[in-house]
Amino acid sequence: MKFLSSLIALLLSANIAWAIPVHDNTASAGGDTVDQLSYDLSVSGACNNRLATVSFTIQTNAHFIDNITVGGLTASYVGTATNTDVSRYVDLWRRVGIGTGTVTTVITLTDFGTPLAATSSYCDVDQTTPMGTLATASNVNFQASVTVTSATGELVIDAVTSGSGSELTVGSGQTQRSNQTLASSYTLGTSNEPGAASVPMTWSLSGEDYWAALGVSLKPAPLAHHETRIMEVR
Repeated sequence: MKFLSSLIALLLSANIAWAIPVHDNTASAGGDTVDQLSYDLSVSGACNNRLATVSFTIQTNAHFIDNITVGGLTASYVGTATNTDVSRYVDLWRRVGIGTGTVTTVITLTDFGTPLAATSSYCDVDQTTPMGTLATASNVNFQASVTVTSATGELVIDAVTSGSGSELTVGSGQTQRSNQTLASSYTLGTSNEPGAASVPMTWSLSGEDYWAALGVSLKPAPLAHHETRIMEVR
């Protein structure tokens, strides 16, 4: 007696659904002749796949940061934009997996200085590869601008500092998240904008001034993953 064999193929389509990174909250602070800066950020309990970014500037070219913690977790250095014509730079640091509720940023300096800083929380960010390639720029004119490589479904963030107290006005299409001036001599601004292939992040200055700016794209977190399987039955 012959056995009849049949082949049944069960195909499950391979789909990955991606979240779109969104801004949750921002807190900022400054200090005059301090060696540590500490301030609180309220992070929403509904925020999943969380990322904190810390933007930092100080009135010098020397890097005074010893370490940064966000909610007790050590932040990682991302990069710096420096204007070598004047004592001005802006740093970016990051930390994935922060908690919710009140989250404290503590910036410890190696010496006394006058820093400005802003911490932002973002939701639905990839926890393994949260960021793309950092872009930096600097110049002396009436507009700070840095162009970031990104993509639809991502979120571009930036930070800018100016050297002589020029007021900052955020560019069209961007959402301002912080805008600070300390000692009427230097500034720190941060913003975000939906991703595209190439995203220019701009700030107008109230006067011709030295500036440095950086920007980077936040990568979306995967929401679901369905594998393709083939099952043979005889």
